[in-house]
Amino acid sequence: MNITGNKTLYRAMLAMAWPIMIEEGLQTAVSYVDAAMVGQLGAWASAAVGITQTANWLIWGLLRAASIGLIAYVAQAMGAQDYRRTRRAGSQAMLLAAIMGIVVGGLSLAAAFDLPRWMGAEADIQSTAGQYFFILCLPMIFRSATINLGAVIRATGDMRTPMLVNLVVNMVHILLNLVLIYPTRTISIFGTPLEVWGAGLEVQGAAISAAVSVAMGGVLMLIALYRNPYVSPRGGSYKPDREVLRYNAKIALPAGLQHVVVCSGFLVFVALVARLGTTSLAAHTIANTAEQAFYIPAYGLQGVAATMIGMAIGEGNESKADSLVKMLNRVALISMAALGALLFIFPEALMGVFTNDAEVIRQGVIALRIVAVAEPFFGVLTVAEGVLRGAGNLKPTLYVSLGCMWGIRILFTWLCLNFWGMGLTAVWACMTADNIGRYICYTWLLRTGRWKKTVEFGRAEASAS
Repeated sequence: MNITGNKTLYRAMLAMAWPIMIEEGLQTAVSYVDAAMVGQLGAWASAAVGITQTANWLIWGLLRAASIGLIAYVAQAMGAQDYRRTRRAGSQAMLLAAIMGIVVGGLSLAAAFDLPRWMGAEADIQSTAGQYFFILCLPMIFRSATINLGAVIRATGDMRTPMLVNLVVNMVHILLNLVLIYPTRTISIFGTPLEVWGAGLEVQGAAISAAVSVAMGGVLMLIALYRNPYVSPRGGSYKPDREVLRYNAKIALPAGLQHVVVCSGFLVFVALVARLGTTSLAAHTIANTAEQAFYIPAYGLQGVAATMIGMAIGEGNESKADSLVKMLNRVALISMAALGALLFIFPEALMGVFTNDAEVIRQGVIALRIVAVAEPFFGVLTVAEGVLRGAGNLKPTLYVSLGCMWGIRILFTWLCLNFWGMGLTAVWACMTADNIGRYICYTWLLRTGRWKKTVEFGRAEASAS
């Protein structure tokens, strides 16, 4: 690949990456504001929201896993300029969104009030946490639509439309938070007192605002799908398509299993942290939230990797794919190293955004400084997962996640807490070791070319009809 070609790829990469990064930034900003608003109610509120956070990640991942095969299918079809297949994928995305929303939503609602107890939450927050989770799960079919339909739209190279949808959704979320969480109060605007009505619903108000905004997002993403010229199901069939679903299932199954492995590990991980008490659980939850802003470049590049690698495979251009892998890794390493340095220097300021509790801040600051060291490694491993998604080769992510999550993070956290009497600092050290282990595994996969093991350039499986 010559210098001119490299510049072209960098420009294409940037054009795709910035809308995803803005979208991730918006979502992170909302999670920041959400956590800060809830955090002002007290450590009990942060803990009540945080105890089900991992279950929410599990749900999000299962819904996303259902569409990962479609991302590879659409991206490779776009590279081959086979738009008949991209439109078929659009109708199947709707079908999957409906099925997953109904199934996952039903199971989540059934478990909502028992989940906090299973997670080891202290008795005084179990009821509040259960109500919060139940409300969040009510619009599950809309959440499924937002994730699945947005995924196939992005796979066509259109990153801006999902970004704009999420902009509207996040603005609605924040506005509803302002009136639902707090009671009627007087605020000062340029020295002028102004009475603002509030419902005073506290944690339940935060859940309602999230649920309403999620429902709006699902409707808007459905409209966006119909307007997209490549994946619009308009005039097509909504019946199950054997070819599309078979290809999707081949990729989605290991992706789903990988997410179950990771999130079940997170569930156990949070349950272990909960044993340290409400203060440590609040510090853990808030530190996790604070760190999210530093993931933005990594997740932006992951989305770019899945789309651009898939298109390169559809084009049959192996040298382009190899160049993309090197460029994506380079950008991820540099950008995440810079953000990791900022996280290490300013953790007090970040924790202070979400809580005034001195002990929560103290524990969270130590945790953030530990994880800051691993930010560059996290960037590379996240891009590697995007490369594997674009290639339709998700089995390695399952094996790596199984070994590192359970063999490093969970095992050593359990030993630290149960045998060595250590605290939250040791817990986050184990989490960092997990990320470094994944980085080593994925770096080996990329450098040896084993990520291409299932790919025949120019004759990708998705092209067979």
